[in-house]
Amino acid sequence: MAAGGALSFEDPGLTVGTQAPLRVGDTGNWAVQPSLTVPRESPGVAVAADPATPGLYHLYAVGGRDGAGVLDTYEHASLTVAADGTQTLGAWAADAANPLPAGRTQLMAFAVDRSEASRVAAGTTFLYAASGVDGAGGIVRDTDAAQVQAGGTLAPWRVLDGMTPGRAG
Repeated sequence: MAAGGALSFEDPGLTVGTQAPLRVGDTGNWAVQPSLTVPRESPGVAVAADPATPGLYHLYAVGGRDGAGVLDTYEHASLTVAADGTQTLGAWAADAANPLPAGRTQLMAFAVDRSEASRVAAGTTFLYAASGVDGAGGIVRDTDAAQVQAGGTLAPWRVLDGMTPGRAG
């Protein structure tokens, strides 16, 4: 405590840095990351925890559209989070053998585990693909789910229900 009762703080173990804190809204520096296996316009994007490896997550790009039309595939990349918070994104891998029941673009993708829903068993995560637009411009009302497996691949998709009304974007 400094004279006059004012507080002061000192960290004798570190040297003074030259970096300034980011301003509100600042995104920091961009870094080049691995490319998707196919271009995807308007895919659903979500992050899910790996069920077997703590600190390992998977980034998913589901559906979307490429130059040939609407996609029914997904791909994922492993996302490792180190103890200091730094993140490393691995190469993208596609799973053409496990297509969505209905291809779509402008869809919503999200992951759910026990922290969001107590009905989900501990150590289990599901990836959802909800609604979207089909190749003819119509609304796909389906909500599909697939369980995240160790390493990031998904169990087969299951159609759960349809959104009423369907939504896109």
